[in-house]
Amino acid sequence: MKNNIKQRKEINKKLILENKSAQEEMVGFGLIIVLVAIIFIVFIAIYLKKPVEVTEDYEIGSFIQATLQYTTICEDNNGNVTVQDLIKKCKDNDLCSYRNMNPCQILNNTLNGILRESWETSPNGVIKGYSFVINISEDRGESWETIVKVDKGVVTNNYRGSIQDFGKSIGGGYNTAISFKVYN
Repeated sequence: MKNNIKQRKEINKKLILENKSAQEEMVGFGLIIVLVAIIFIVFIAIYLKKPVEVTEDYEIGSFIQATLQYTTICEDNNGNVTVQDLIKKCKDNDLCSYRNMNPCQILNNTLNGILRESWETSPNGVIKGYSFVINISEDRGESWETIVKVDKGVVTNNYRGSIQDFGKSIGGGYNTAISFKVYN
């Protein structure tokens, strides 16, 4: 009987040691799973926060150039003025000769029409939205004033665009920068 009790104690010790070993293995496996999950989350966070590179899009750059040459309904002594000349008139608040129309209102309406006709937006389409901004600076680009901002549609992380800084070549002595982004 003593021998039988001794055998049972030894069997119980072996079972306890085996159970401890199995528990330690399960805890180790759980720690490995948690560690892999944390590494995965870190990689996802880095990927999502990766800055989006804006590449210069020549189609959009050409669109900006063509828009600047568009003739508006605003008139001065030389006839109808272009969008490029209207930017200066807007900044100087120089009313149009015909009916003393507000140049900023004409500029905004003209750009809205051009953009609406040229870039059709749709939440399910190729072009989700766009943003067109004209900024002017009187002081070498240290502080900028937004003359026109036209936004339409949905802003996404995937876009193409062009930023053109014209210095003082347009806008009559003001530094002028035009930014146009098309969101895909």
